[in-house]
This record gives sequence, structure tokens and C-alpha cells, in this order.
Amino acid sequence: MMRFCPRCHTERPLHEFFCDGLIGGAKCGWDLSAEPINQEGWRPPDLIAGPTGPAMTSLAAQEAGPTGQAGYAGPFQPGMA
Repeated sequence: MMRFCPRCHTERPLHEFFCDGLIGGAKCGWDLSAEPINQEGWRPPDLIAGPTGPAMTSLAAQEAGPTGQAGYAGPFQPGMA
């Protein structure tokens, strides 16, 4: 059994609460406590379908802006520098 990290797309052991996977040589750090427990080899449907399949549904995709930019906070708002 494992948890799948939606940020670095790796299988993580159940004893990890924050992902120890690597992204560009740095620790991923994704909070795995809310991720479901699955059998080894499981992948979310958006990764199986690929870019021509259904729209991405992962949290990382939901946080991306219209250009795919991670951390998109919406259009500029007055009073924000």
C-alpha cells in the first residue's frame, strides 16, 4: 500500500506524512496526510489518460492558472503590489 504524491508523481510509503520525493533536486514536501491510500502501481486518471484525455483533476492542476502557471492567484487586484 502507498500514497501517490500529486506534486512529484511518485509512490510514497505510508509512514511519510510529507513527501520525501525530489523535484529538481529539492525535497517535494507535499502534505500526504489527506491523500488516499492505494495499492502500488495506482495512478490518478489524469496521469493515465495523458494530455489528450479528460481535463486534469489533480490539486496541482486546480492551483495552476490559465497558462498552467503554478500558484496563480488571479488577475491583478487594486491595492496589491
